[in-house]
Amino acid sequence: MRPLGRLDAIVARVPLDVPLLGAEVGVAAGRLSSALLRSLPLLTLYMVDLWAHNASQDYLATGDWHASRSDQREWNRVLHVARRNTRHAGTRAKMIRADSATAAVRIADGTLDFAFIDDDHSLSGCTKSITAWLPKIKPGGFLSGHDYKHPRFHFGVTEAVHAFFDPRNMPVERDKDFTWFVRIPKA
Repeated sequence: MRPLGRLDAIVARVPLDVPLLGAEVGVAAGRLSSALLRSLPLLTLYMVDLWAHNASQDYLATGDWHASRSDQREWNRVLHVARRNTRHAGTRAKMIRADSATAAVRIADGTLDFAFIDDDHSLSGCTKSITAWLPKIKPGGFLSGHDYKHPRFHFGVTEAVHAFFDPRNMPVERDKDFTWFVRIPKA
């Protein structure tokens, strides 16, 4: 099953004929990771998720059903599915079982071609992820995410994106499936 427009929106923004280094933050069962690794055969992808319940009160308040998933057996099953879904990529799939900010510390600054954030959808959680992952993106790359201006949920994604990037005069692009993209200027 193909993740709705997220895959196309990401693939449209990267070169297809050079090695790429990316990150997906908030992997869950790995559907998008698997699709990215199949569509971009020169991509090495950091797959970041805690695969455990760790929702803040802010995240719970968004109504995101992922925030209320507290059964660790279920999270272990989801992790197993993610591993199975990305097995085809071999060592190009690099799983990091940690929260967003902790995982970002493990990645060198200025090394990623892109990062796609789809984890804690609260204002505070999304701001934390943007702050952690932006330094990891190389000039010309992009930071992006999911659930921007989602019509059914009151997530904090849209507010976090604009509060962070508007004062920096960094334009936000929108694309399919409630995705957002910010290109990092070349030096």
